[in-house]
Amino acid sequence: MEVAPTVGLSLNDPLTLHWSAGALLNVHLSETFAVGGTYHRFFHHELPVSSEIAEEFGVFAERRLRDFQAGGHVTWSPVYGKFTLFQGPILHFSAYLTGGAGVMRTFSPGLGGDFRPTWNLGGGVSLHLAQWIAMSLSLADHMYIEEFATTGSSFQNDVHMQFSVSLFLPPGVTYRYPR
Repeated sequence: MEVAPTVGLSLNDPLTLHWSAGALLNVHLSETFAVGGTYHRFFHHELPVSSEIAEEFGVFAERRLRDFQAGGHVTWSPVYGKFTLFQGPILHFSAYLTGGAGVMRTFSPGLGGDFRPTWNLGGGVSLHLAQWIAMSLSLADHMYIEEFATTGSSFQNDVHMQFSVSLFLPPGVTYRYPR
């Protein structure tokens, strides 16, 4: 079993910085396949360009901010390898693809929120520092349909980059071979 705290950043909103903190849980069914779940809580910071556009042009964009996202996924790790740097220890790495579905809660500032079904596709790379710990960098596109009061339904892409530190439980595995 793999447990990982995560931090992330949404890359494609030009008006608001969305960063997240969350957790990931994976159950490895084999060396290459895992199933699991994630939870991300989003935090927001309006970028200066948003108020500049409002002041300069008198345009006030209807905003729907992300509150949280939770869902399940399947992960496939088709690439695995090892390398060494400057005659140091041998490090293991893996590259993976992931896909899944879940729910995202979005809201307008000062108003209530709504739940949106989401689906996601992504991939990443893990660097295994020891048998029980790894660091990962991943990129995923969380897709959903958002409802705006002025323009109606709109397809949304939340391209989310995240960094995680995975702990594999139990931390030590002792293999016993038959005699």
